[in-house]
Amino acid sequence: MFVKERLSSDEVELFACIAYFIWNHRNRVVHDGLEPNPQGVVRKAKELLQAFKDALSKAGHVDHVAEAVPPSEGQRGVWLPPSEGRVKVNWEVFKHKPSQVWYVGALIRNHEGHFMAAMCSRVMSLPKAINPCIGACFQALQFTLEAGFSDVIFEGPQVSFLDVVSMSGV
Repeated sequence: MFVKERLSSDEVELFACIAYFIWNHRNRVVHDGLEPNPQGVVRKAKELLQAFKDALSKAGHVDHVAEAVPPSEGQRGVWLPPSEGRVKVNWEVFKHKPSQVWYVGALIRNHEGHFMAAMCSRVMSLPKAINPCIGACFQALQFTLEAGFSDVIFEGPQVSFLDVVSMSGV
């Protein structure tokens, strides 16, 4: 049975965030001796998901499927499905300002717009000279490959690897 047959899109998104925080919290309980706090896990997941959605709306993303029309004729910000047999990976990176932590989220949808997989996690630690967008891009690609997808359209923020590497002091 597929997730799309049991959960709505909003529930899949929340599930992905809760799964991330369950794993993170489990590690903190096992390795750091933290007391279990299931309510805190759900609260943090909801906060992260809301912050992610806020970041998407500020970036001009729209969360609905449009009829397949050429991009020149379509509206800006409308999600266009991939061709049949492919999936589209939409990813985004954002900074949670209160904690100063960067997060990456990715959604994989098929040609009908159905969710196939989703992830949300902290961006990997990188040297200070490297922009977190680069790590987020790698993580979204790694998630896509580990989920078993290889014929993909990868869509997210523009990441120019030469522009985002700090050249101060060179």
